[in-house]
Amino acid sequence: MSTYTVVPLSTFSNSNQVLIRVATGLVLTLWLGLFAACGGTTDVVEQVPETKPSLGSKSTSKPETAVTESVSTPPSTSIATADTNNSIDSGKIIRADSPKPPSNESAAQPDQGNPLTQIINGNDQNKKDCVLRTLGQERFQQLLTQAPNPKDMETAGPCIAGQGPPRGAPSDQARNPTQGNPLTQIINGNDQIAKTCLLQAIGKTGYTAISSGSTPTKAQMDFAGPCLAGKRTVLTCDPPKDVSSTAWVLENTLFSRHYWGIETPFKGRQGPFESTGSADPRVIRLPDGSYRMYFAGGDLKDSTYVRTATSKDGINFSLAKPYILDVPKGSNGGGAHLSLLPLDDGTWRIYSSTRSTQDRHVLSYSSPDGLQLTQEPGKRLTLNAVGGGDLMSPYVIADPAGGYRMFLTKVPEGEKIGQVGGNTTAWVVIAKSQDGLTWSITDQVIDGSQRPSVIVKDDGSLELWVNHGMASGLFRINGKQDLSTAQHEYMNIWAVDADVHQLSNGEYRVYGGFGSVYEGGSIRVLRSVTVPWSVEIKHLGMNNSPEGDILGVCLHGESSDTLTLETHHSLAERIPISTHIVQANGKAPFDTALIHVGDEPPHRDLWLTISDGQHIQEYRLTDYIPQIYTGVGFYDQSLLRIQQPSNNPSSD
Repeated sequence: MSTYTVVPLSTFSNSNQVLIRVATGLVLTLWLGLFAACGGTTDVVEQVPETKPSLGSKSTSKPETAVTESVSTPPSTSIATADTNNSIDSGKIIRADSPKPPSNESAAQPDQGNPLTQIINGNDQNKKDCVLRTLGQERFQQLLTQAPNPKDMETAGPCIAGQGPPRGAPSDQARNPTQGNPLTQIINGNDQIAKTCLLQAIGKTGYTAISSGSTPTKAQMDFAGPCLAGKRTVLTCDPPKDVSSTAWVLENTLFSRHYWGIETPFKGRQGPFESTGSADPRVIRLPDGSYRMYFAGGDLKDSTYVRTATSKDGINFSLAKPYILDVPKGSNGGGAHLSLLPLDDGTWRIYSSTRSTQDRHVLSYSSPDGLQLTQEPGKRLTLNAVGGGDLMSPYVIADPAGGYRMFLTKVPEGEKIGQVGGNTTAWVVIAKSQDGLTWSITDQVIDGSQRPSVIVKDDGSLELWVNHGMASGLFRINGKQDLSTAQHEYMNIWAVDADVHQLSNGEYRVYGGFGSVYEGGSIRVLRSVTVPWSVEIKHLGMNNSPEGDILGVCLHGESSDTLTLETHHSLAERIPISTHIVQANGKAPFDTALIHVGDEPPHRDLWLTISDGQHIQEYRLTDYIPQIYTGVGFYDQSLLRIQQPSNNPSSD
């Protein structure tokens, strides 16, 4: 039986009457007559005038078709068989049992003879990729079921000719997501761990864009590199039973921009009291209910002294005139890091370590009012008695068990406290005395700690607050256990040489040094609060570009206000840096990740601040890297027995 091929009339030039010749050259009418005489079905092919759409209009029908003989025809939907099931419909031969073609152009079947369609449905991957990059992913998909239009043909012309995509084609934006780029392969694959890693590395927005066909940027490829190499741990955020935590209200910042007088990167920022540093605060409550603060001053060149300030509420302080312990250069009198002990007769005894590191020891002074000091004979403790390379920061309390206890800092032999590059380690050691004048060192040692502040609880137990270094945050040690083995709870704030007091409502007020000798110091007044969210930080791996440690951040609980994450090289001056944070804000619970790019210059640490607009938490990111270089040697942070703070800051 003969077959007929339906082809568009537009392929013929005669628009008035279509003359179709068979392979033998006979005219169609003669051929049909002969065919009918032989018993064939004489379906009539009407002459159909070519319909041209008006300018600017869109055709709503398929191109008109004519019939030509096919020498050999593979099965196709464009083939009609001349049998009794055929009928005539608008001049086109169709099967009576076939569905009527839709009038919408988008449903038009692709022309299998069109060279562009042949490429799309063919096996030449290079030409297919060329067309894909030239026309875009969306149009490429449409042409799987549609016939190309003249614009498609013109645009893809270089691909058809084998010349590659034309100049300016969106080759980077239209790459086949199932081919080539490894990120799109992950997104379209079945490896859920890899997908989660990628989502955490580039964020939801980037992940969604790539899954929709966008080409990954260089930065996204860099951040996703550890996922591709299998060198990044997927962040898991399992909320604790109690998601609340301790945050802080910044009540005041005192005596800011008072510099030590040595070289500083900031010019013209001296405070009203030239060459004054503000650090090492100690606050006492006076008999009349007011407060007095003692803090360190001086220029570290010619003299050092302790300055005082007074307050009625313990928050707002005014500088007072008296200088105490004004020590000229070259002498070895007492310096900062005072400890003030009220005596039963209403007078005060004040302890201080000497200024010179060449002959460090602890002195004491008697005072009727805390301002007029008289040095008491002798030395309370010497470096020989304490051992190690240096001692500093005595803090003395009346022992609930009787007598007195002194907590002070020491470092290993050959090191000095606060040396450039930091110390390999430090200890808080404890001494006892019955009269406050003669002291002996006990065997109780608290590892990894320095610059203590001590609270005597109502039940007689002790609570110790310490730093883990000059640039570390503030930690609390619960004294109901053995202080030598008790866990260190990070209190989510940076406060150096802090003096900590517990308020009547159970909250804490912290007076903490803020800044450094390189940037100038200030003193912050902070009050603890409990918030319904908490932060967990985990080390996930290393990133190559930019080079740095990858840290995951889990925000547990809930927050009515948006939490904002910022990183700073200096908390004092709030110097921002371009640390990559995948998601820098959101309402808890959510998780994010960042890349810790290291500390430059070495005396500055990188800090993460998290705030809900009223309360803050601060984290020294170096503390969450498994091993850090201190300038003297590597120090394993895991030795510090750090844990997250308990849910109630006033808890025992």
